[in-house]
Amino acid sequence: AAGPAPRWAPPGPPASPGAPAPPAWPPRQQQPGPRPALGQPQSRAPWIGALRDRIRGASASRTAMPPTYLWQSMVCLLLFLPAAVVALVYSTQVPRLMQVGDTVGAVRASRLARTWCMVSLVVFTFAALYVGLRPGG
Repeated sequence: AAGPAPRWAPPGPPASPGAPAPPAWPPRQQQPGPRPALGQPQSRAPWIGALRDRIRGASASRTAMPPTYLWQSMVCLLLFLPAAVVALVYSTQVPRLMQVGDTVGAVRASRLARTWCMVSLVVFTFAALYVGLRPGG
């Protein structure tokens, strides 16, 4: 009686001359390229570095933090609550994203915080004008 079946597949027939060699297992790891400087995020694609430089501007420092708009979003809480809460969330993300080295994300969060503060201000202004200019108001 034969023993249990092997857990590995037995090798196949030898390859014919001129046939391509089978791939090696496990696949070989690529040698890592030059490592980024300390404190710099590792780029997944080459265009991200160019985008970061374009957002920052040529002369901006790599460690310059974009404005958080935190106090502006707190003031907007008094104007229009829903938009101000969104602005507050984005404004609190800016320092955290800078801390982990995501400058592009921090700039995006900063711009979104500013945008939602403006939305809050515009909605409040239109509401105040509507209430003030309606007949009997």
